[in-house]
Amino acid sequence: MKTFTKVELHAEQLKHSLANKKANGKVIESIAVWDYVHQGDITLKRLPEVPKEAKLIVKPLRQLAPGTSMGSRHCISIKSMENCKIYEQAINPLCGPVIDSSDVLEIEHPEHGNYCLPAGTYRVTFQRQANPGNDLRRVID
Repeated sequence: MKTFTKVELHAEQLKHSLANKKANGKVIESIAVWDYVHQGDITLKRLPEVPKEAKLIVKPLRQLAPGTSMGSRHCISIKSMENCKIYEQAINPLCGPVIDSSDVLEIEHPEHGNYCLPAGTYRVTFQRQANPGNDLRRVID
């Protein structure tokens, strides 16, 4: 019988957790700091840490993009909510929340499919709407 170190055991658990998620959507097994993925009209950018100016949201919502349309249904899965803290840092109208997750982070969406990201810190950014005044407005689905 093979003896597992704590690191090997954690790696095996993560591999099985990610394998179970593959059936439900896209699994990103590794993402470098400052790299990003798109899910419809939002971008999730990996940060090295939670920005110092960010403020913890005591009672966060699962939904990441404000709105009531189908397109705004980018939500943190209920399971992922157990392992993450959500922060607010409104630099401009395109900045969404900062998510700091200690485990696999699953973002659900009924049209774009679910995305599973490795544990880490991510900033949500909204897609910019083209407009004549060239001001910063987010796309509203």
